[in-house]
Amino acid sequence: MSIGDISGLVAVVIAVIGMIVAIRKSPHEIRSIDAQTDVSEANTAEKYQQIADRAAERALKLDEQIVQLQEISQRQSGEIRKMKVENSQLSKTVEFQGVEIKKLQVENDELRVWSARLTQQIIDAGGIPVPMRILAEDCPQSEAP
Repeated sequence: MSIGDISGLVAVVIAVIGMIVAIRKSPHEIRSIDAQTDVSEANTAEKYQQIADRAAERALKLDEQIVQLQEISQRQSGEIRKMKVENSQLSKTVEFQGVEIKKLQVENDELRVWSARLTQQIIDAGGIPVPMRILAEDCPQSEAP
């Protein structure tokens, strides 16, 4: 036996010992890797559950906000309908008042013409008419003398 044969035999013996050690260690390492994988999967599942819980809480809050916004929208729609009715009534009132003001203006014009004719008749009959009091345009009627 030569040195090369001995070194080859030693290499084979070392390789066999290494394989025996590896075979003995591998179940322990496999269990260790499996345990680490289980822990990692459990941590991941827990994180996903936390994310799902937060998402569910946010969804509930959003649902509550949607309900509140719908209630506000319904109230505002009701108020808008009331305002439209009030606006329509006010428009009719303003229109009626405009007609009444025009009537009063016509009546006022007719009274002025009639007053002027009566004044002239009094003067023609030799009388002195009592002067008409005219309200100043710049003071309200409640302050007029």
